[in-house]
Amino acid sequence: MIEFSIESTAGTIPLATRGGNTTPYVFEPGVTGLGLPPDLFEWQESPVAGGRVRSHRVGMRDAEWPIVILGASQDEINTLANELARIIDYEADPQLVARYTTGEVWRLGFYRVGGADNPVAGWGDSHLRWVLSVRCPDPYWVSDVPVTIGPIGAEPVPVGLLPDLAELHVGKSSTFGAVTVENPGDAPSPVSWRISGPGGPTSVLLGGVGFTFETPLIAGEIVTIERGPLGWTILDQLGANRYADLGPAPKFPFVPKGSTEAVIQMDDLASGAAVTGFFKVKRKLVM
Repeated sequence: MIEFSIESTAGTIPLATRGGNTTPYVFEPGVTGLGLPPDLFEWQESPVAGGRVRSHRVGMRDAEWPIVILGASQDEINTLANELARIIDYEADPQLVARYTTGEVWRLGFYRVGGADNPVAGWGDSHLRWVLSVRCPDPYWVSDVPVTIGPIGAEPVPVGLLPDLAELHVGKSSTFGAVTVENPGDAPSPVSWRISGPGGPTSVLLGGVGFTFETPLIAGEIVTIERGPLGWTILDQLGANRYADLGPAPKFPFVPKGSTEAVIQMDDLASGAAVTGFFKVKRKLVM
């Protein structure tokens, strides 16, 4: 069973489905865009017959979500409608959230691109029906719980793979060498890295591609490398930009679907030093 809600930096609205209205916002039948995202192909015609696929990518997800707002009066409906409008505002980074009874949580970011301008059913004494037209730039559902690579460091750490959506722990080798990383999702995911001193330089390779943080870190120093809305940031524990400490031509690869090899090396490490990676699983479908 799945419980849906709309969440953003402005607040949370639980969405009821038919059969149990514990919230004044009801997800109506007729919802679209929650199945598989679109597959987009570039085709090449054959001079003889038929053709072939030249390239493929997964497109943005478009959807229409009918939502009925229930209230005891027009004033209450007006208040509830304004609350929904505030929470789905572009600047609030809204998400449709799916929660399973198992505890799994998946998020789908979206922006309203139309709808909710004129009520479909008009203003009534007890309800208002809106249809939200939305677009999801990232068509994948993203898990709340990150898969963790490590921590790999000077102290021994456990080795083992917990179930999907839990944490992947990989221990260090005697040479601080290669480990296997499993991505159980449907798409490559960006990896954030946290490097804690004392030790360095530190090199990270994922599938043979990666970067070197050339400046040794002292005890207590922590550098975080992560991908945000505007690209990659390299910041220390004080928020200072440490991009200049990277070696030439750094690359921050995504972890592909399935298995890949990570090779991590830190020189002159001492107790407390560690390198940890994090990524969130992406899936095409929740149901």
